[in-house]
Amino acid sequence: MIKNKTGKINMAWLLIIGIVALVLFQSGTFSNLSTAGGSGTPATQVVTTTVVPDGSVPDSLVFVATSKYANAVNPAGNLDFYDAGVDPKSANAVARVSTVILGTAYTGAQIQCGKKYVIVYENSTTRYAEVVGQAGSSTDYSTEGIVAVPCDKVNAYTGDATVDLTSLYGFKPTLVATLDDIFDETSTSGIMNGDTSNVSNSGGGQEIGNNQSTPIADGELIYDESAGNGDFYIDVSFSASSSNSELRDPKIGFYFYSDEAPEGTEVTAMTFALRSGSDLGIPAGTNFLTLWQNQEGVKINNIPSGTSATYRMTVTYDEAALDTTDQWALTFNDLNGVGLIEGQDVGRNNGATFDRVIFDAQA
Repeated sequence: MIKNKTGKINMAWLLIIGIVALVLFQSGTFSNLSTAGGSGTPATQVVTTTVVPDGSVPDSLVFVATSKYANAVNPAGNLDFYDAGVDPKSANAVARVSTVILGTAYTGAQIQCGKKYVIVYENSTTRYAEVVGQAGSSTDYSTEGIVAVPCDKVNAYTGDATVDLTSLYGFKPTLVATLDDIFDETSTSGIMNGDTSNVSNSGGGQEIGNNQSTPIADGELIYDESAGNGDFYIDVSFSASSSNSELRDPKIGFYFYSDEAPEGTEVTAMTFALRSGSDLGIPAGTNFLTLWQNQEGVKINNIPSGTSATYRMTVTYDEAALDTTDQWALTFNDLNGVGLIEGQDVGRNNGATFDRVIFDAQA
């Protein structure tokens, strides 16, 4: 404590020191004041503590996120960190930098503030794996990476940081919906060529029907050349169920069975027309005949649970080219899967289980 010549406390000095300390504290700069050489002259060492430089390692990290649709905070899952430039889906990807449990404090020393990483959210059982910061896509993403921990999120005094990945990058962990049955092969409601009576075609006699004498769900649909006039239609419904979930990157496609594959000339025309429900965003000008011939598919909009759309698929056959070994399927798949090959997300996990309608013919 500094005193005057009479030995009394110099109140002016105290007041000045107090004001300086207050100003430095409010500005985030702290001073270590001491006397040098006993002369009574203050020696000041200024240490700035509010700016955390790039490359610093926080003492404790917590990453948080909010679920899509349900607004639940921190659903179960891990965040796998890779260096920027690494393709995490590649089988040859280098080892992860680190893994962090979403919503749980991480005290490791591998993650730096200000540095870019490719971050993959992974929950293989119930939610889509995805690259954080890639707009909720499971299949299309960049390996450029994002800044996992902005340095201004690190508390300079405690070394702790909480990073809200939803606010910063729009990341919302998403539940995998149930892909519903797209067609009831036992129905007599008119969804199969308008038929409201017997849907069995095991004995022939109608243009198209179930291949069993007692129609069964998921049974083959048999086109009967002797009863048909070359074309037929079915009303197919594309929908998802289970609450607060979605089908991500769904695709309508086709598949030829190898043991009875069509030659590709049997179908001469194919159209899909919306009958009811939500427009699923089939691109204008989509040529379904070409997709059928090439066993390809068309990507449609993501389908939130509770969304349904019914489309009428009309098929025209060249009966001269059609025989009884032309077996193919209309497929509805998730994660851009085509035919009977299920799509995968960035964590190499399958999404919702695909569904199909199988077609064959009889003379």
